[in-house]
Amino acid sequence: CQATTFCYGEKLMLKIVGSRLDNAEENDFYETHGADAGIFFDQAKRDGIVFSKEIWEPACGKGSISEELIARGHKVLSSDLIDRGYGYVRDFLDETPLPSKLNCDIITNPPYKGKIDMKFVERALGLVEDGCWVMMLFKTQWVSSQGRFLLFDRIGKTNYIYPYNYRISIYKSGNQGQGSNNALDYSWYCWQKGVPGKAEGRSIPHPRWANKFPEIDILNYVNK
Repeated sequence: CQATTFCYGEKLMLKIVGSRLDNAEENDFYETHGADAGIFFDQAKRDGIVFSKEIWEPACGKGSISEELIARGHKVLSSDLIDRGYGYVRDFLDETPLPSKLNCDIITNPPYKGKIDMKFVERALGLVEDGCWVMMLFKTQWVSSQGRFLLFDRIGKTNYIYPYNYRISIYKSGNQGQGSNNALDYSWYCWQKGVPGKAEGRSIPHPRWANKFPEIDILNYVNK
């Protein structure tokens, strides 16, 4: 696509740039199943988390997370470094200053290669106003590295960590026709800008189990 500019909520001005489809796999595209994202959103709302009306999904892929948010009444700006037929083409890590902080949440399953995951977190927290949420889907063991320990030292702990208590569906290169071969555990890491976090553990039960087990604070449970 040709370079152009659009306005979102009268605050967010983004420059759209061209891209090549043949970069998709090398740019670490692993698509989240929309239903799994929706289960998290519904659980977070039951837990009292209030999402912003407007949300930016900056690694939207083919739109699976965006569509779940739209279905729940949110206005969603969807963008990605690679044109996969959904949303705008935008480099989220472009450091061009914006005119002001954004009054929106940022929710995504970001790429991992080259420490881009950590760059996404820092960039997102630097863009939004206090009180807004930054939510990223990572492997549950994502915190288990020295680099990420230093990241938390810079930006502060998460407010909540939401692990799935079942294996979610993840599709390499977004190819759902080949099925999901995910053998990893995933969690949503949630920061509320300007609110000190305690890395409180919560749980995302599968819908068929949700009413069978009492809600527990995972970290408190483990520490008993």
